[in-house]
Amino acid sequence: MNSKIILFWSPVKRQGGCSTNVALYASYLSHVMGETEKAVVYSLNENADAADYLTSNTIRNGGKDLLLLSETNNVSFKEDVLAYTHKLSENLDILGTGKEREIVSRRIMKMTEILAIAYDYILIDSVTGEGSDLNRLIGISDLVVVCVPQDKFVYEMLDISIFKNKKVIFLSSVHNEKNELSVNKIQAMVPVQVYKISRDDKVNQAVYEQEVYSYIANEFKKKSTVINELRELHNEIFRLINLEQLNITYEIKKSYDKKNDEVLPDSIPEPEIKVIKEYKFIKAKNNIAVINLSQGAGSTFISLNIAYMLKDKKVDSSVIEIPNKKMKADIFNIVCDDYEFSEKKFIKNGVRFYVNNNKKTCNWDKEDSIDFISSISKESNVNIYDIGSVTLDENINFLFNIIDVAIIVIDPIPYKLLQAEERIKSVKELEEKNVNVIYVLNKYIKDLNKRDIEKYLQVKLSSCIPFISPETLYAAYYSNQTAYQFEKSEAFHYSLSKILDSANILEYERKREKRGLKIFKWRKK
Repeated sequence: MNSKIILFWSPVKRQGGCSTNVALYASYLSHVMGETEKAVVYSLNENADAADYLTSNTIRNGGKDLLLLSETNNVSFKEDVLAYTHKLSENLDILGTGKEREIVSRRIMKMTEILAIAYDYILIDSVTGEGSDLNRLIGISDLVVVCVPQDKFVYEMLDISIFKNKKVIFLSSVHNEKNELSVNKIQAMVPVQVYKISRDDKVNQAVYEQEVYSYIANEFKKKSTVINELRELHNEIFRLINLEQLNITYEIKKSYDKKNDEVLPDSIPEPEIKVIKEYKFIKAKNNIAVINLSQGAGSTFISLNIAYMLKDKKVDSSVIEIPNKKMKADIFNIVCDDYEFSEKKFIKNGVRFYVNNNKKTCNWDKEDSIDFISSISKESNVNIYDIGSVTLDENINFLFNIIDVAIIVIDPIPYKLLQAEERIKSVKELEEKNVNVIYVLNKYIKDLNKRDIEKYLQVKLSSCIPFISPETLYAAYYSNQTAYQFEKSEAFHYSLSKILDSANILEYERKREKRGLKIFKWRKK
């Protein structure tokens, strides 16, 4: 079995919340794994650990029995291992260790080999500290989740070079929004993606009562804050562990020998800066994919117009064009009036655009997409990916690990609907990945029976974009503008607003606006 090992580790004792984070994530993973997949929690602590927080039930020391069996070569099959682990749910088990040093310290590698026989995912709740044990754990792990408190000193002292050539995520544990060290500030300090898990009274109560698994099961139905945070963390974990092996290096600072009393300036070596092979993607406030259900349905039209509507609402947004050989209209030729422009990024009327104006996209593959998307900056609150009619296969599916909302654009012409029968199946699969999928009908006219379209496709339409007259479109495109800047009808602007409402894109901005009382607005400048 090709098991994935996910190591949770903290550089500081009793502050990183490592065991609690493992318990929370394992509980969430249990609800989103495939039907045939199984995960196990393996804690390396001699004190309270993730297993203690997951359940208050007594857990037998199955690890000791498994080690004894392995010495007689009697552990060869999946069933042999499953017989000695504690079943928490149909797909999540706990390895009981009895907190014995033999299992949690001396025989870690052997124990991991045994668990790999039966489990798709091994979540290791490791102990704080550095040294040869940590290096070995990092070496066998597919991904490392570094649990760090909101303490700037901890980040400044952490030697990130120990993660050379490993996939890493930083997790701000026990995150407090009132703390001045925000996620954005942490992100600026480290070269990897940063996520957070907030700790409110409910989470603390679940930990205290040793019922984290039951707590997450209840919260999962409500889609509460902790579930949304775990979903974002999970999406990034799964995206990274399923990427092919990459040559990842980080900046390594070499220090001079302080034993010498006299140090000449020329003798102090410069920091060795190694080029990082980017493997992380932009995590904006919202990542939106706009997809055509049929060829030419209008994904580029929708992408451009909602971007400019967001700009008018003072929300920074970027539009990213995913190239493909079937493109009928490209963003570069629509909005850019500099035809000699050769850069991938340009700004027009306050909106950032990332395009590939190299028309040789016939052989565009997964690696090309990864390199292109990885080059995008983090400046925007909303990233809009214009996927268009790109085939939803392995060359693009990696992107949906960070997508929050997928806007599916439908062309109401009958033969276009008939063409969409196969593609709608691929779209439906996105919903299984916890992507918020909304359906938009483009080129809508009043005589059109949208209920028939909903019934035929078995979807619920969130918005209907009215048909825009050719005169308006020609005027916009000849001026290198969008219809949003020319079409003044309330119906058109209302239909775009409904898309934003359905996607909850403006929820963050609205919350921020509500912080101040209206009576004091005159103080804001």
